[in-house]
Amino acid sequence: MSDRRPADKRALPRPRSILLVTLLLASASIFDAFATLELIARGAEEWNPVMRYALGVGDWYFVMVKLAVTALVGLLLCGYARTWRWVWIALCSVTLFYLALVGLHFFLLYGVPPALATLFF
Repeated sequence: MSDRRPADKRALPRPRSILLVTLLLASASIFDAFATLELIARGAEEWNPVMRYALGVGDWYFVMVKLAVTALVGLLLCGYARTWRWVWIALCSVTLFYLALVGLHFFLLYGVPPALATLFF
């Protein structure tokens, strides 16, 4: 018997693919947390009310809450991605959202001259 995957376009992802997307999500979340702290030091505001509260408690509390929430969501999605296709799609969607956030942070940190940065914050 062959261990080949079916030709069905709706086939479930390989474990390696799930791991790669989950690690990408974790990396993007870590970058997002520290980039957010840098942007706040430059005068930006946190848009998420839950994270704004966490920032009010302290920087490390913010980082721990941010990473814990992302890790919980990532692990839940990772755990069921081979069971249900919609969970795999959700994991990829959350990862794409975080990658877009990384792009926004890069733009705000390195692409905007300081004189124009006040327009974004």
